[in-house]
Amino acid sequence: MVAREPDAATHSIQLSGVDSAVVGSAVSIVVEEYGADHVDLNMGCPVPKVTKLGAGAALPVASHAVPQHRARGGARGRSSCP
Repeated sequence: MVAREPDAATHSIQLSGVDSAVVGSAVSIVVEEYGADHVDLNMGCPVPKVTKLGAGAALPVASHAVPQHRARGGARGRSSCP
């Protein structure tokens, strides 16, 4: 599901999560093992089964979570988070 297509110019993977340690580890895996060029953290999904966990559209509401995700993900990726 995360394998890079041979003819893809950019390999982009979307992740979703609430625990910054788990998200950071997932970023490391998709970058180091699957060659992701871009990792998108889902912060827009409004589906109740996602938001009730604090993920998707609920993640930005948890103001403490976003900076932790950015710090952990950016430190593991090939480039820093914007």
